Amino acid sequence: MAKTSAKAKNQKTALGAEDYAAYARLRVMLDGFEGMALYYFYGGNDAKERKKRGREIEKRIKSFQDSVKKTHNLLGCPPGWCECNGGCVPPPCGICPNNE
Repeated sequence: MAKTSAKAKNQKTALGAEDYAAYARLRVMLDGFEGMALYYFYGGNDAKERKKRGREIEKRIKSFQDSVKKTHNLLGCPPGWCECNGGCVPPPCGICPNNE
């Protein structure tokens, strides 16, 4: 029996038809997260509370991003994405809000 090299074990294969169900489930869960986060944000009684809730949501998102980076020894954001106040955001990078 041939041994599989460490390099071969770490090589990624292209996504295929067998990945569709897992991808679709993830997309639905991400859409649900987005909806719940916005619902929570909008539920604040005034601008001050909504700002506080927004920061709480941002903190949780950044915590997840940091965990993924650390667990998988990733440096920076995904290719083409932008570092924004400690988190990764999709382009355009120029709209990164200041850290109030």
